[in-house]
Amino acid sequence: MGKGEGKGEGKGEGVMMIAANKGDYLVCHSCIFCNTYIDTSPSTCGSGTTNVCCWANDYVCVGVDSGIPMACGTCGLYCFPKCGCCKTAGKLIPDKAEAFGQKENWLMCNSCCCGPLGYENDYFVPPATCCACEQKQCCICVCDAALPCSPDVPMMLTLLPMCVICSPAPTCKCCKTLRSIKPEGVAPEAGAPVAVELPEAAGSPSAADAVAVRPLKKWVPEHLRPREAAPVAEVLER
Repeated sequence: MGKGEGKGEGKGEGVMMIAANKGDYLVCHSCIFCNTYIDTSPSTCGSGTTNVCCWANDYVCVGVDSGIPMACGTCGLYCFPKCGCCKTAGKLIPDKAEAFGQKENWLMCNSCCCGPLGYENDYFVPPATCCACEQKQCCICVCDAALPCSPDVPMMLTLLPMCVICSPAPTCKCCKTLRSIKPEGVAPEAGAPVAVELPEAAGSPSAADAVAVRPLKKWVPEHLRPREAAPVAEVLER
């Protein structure tokens, strides 16, 4: 959850998605409300997010998590990374807003930053669930949970370890990352190219109306062109 969700990704503006940095998580066990993962590309020794009604907190211990803002301020007044008052995470750090997921719209209250050694934030948040949390320990062990269900926590069910049978539609995928199981539900990586469908220009031929183009003939000067044999009758007259 410290990873939240993202917006858009070709599904329309405002659509909440699982944060991009959760896409590399290898799903180990799921039971609708809670999931456990192995982080295949860890960037921190420990991190976490807790959300209870209108209050939320997140932290990082040794490392940098792209889904958790790095800032410094108190009582809504911020001096790092820029000065601001009562700003959401997305407005305070706009160049990284996409990576914050749903935290982009969380109002930042208090933050303490010691660089890559550790940092922590408190937020006021729009109530979306009664309680939710995500914790990472020992670099690679991750778990998340939400009650009631939150779009921040993917709904899945495993029959055997690492074998997902519901996500929530029936499926059967084993030893797969979250992005492989829910490719349309995970936000794209920040800075990753996004496929954009360009509108067809007015009057341009479509594939169905395409006309075969004949190959161009090479132009040869007249005096170099091979002469056609004259008819026999014409030769006899000469």
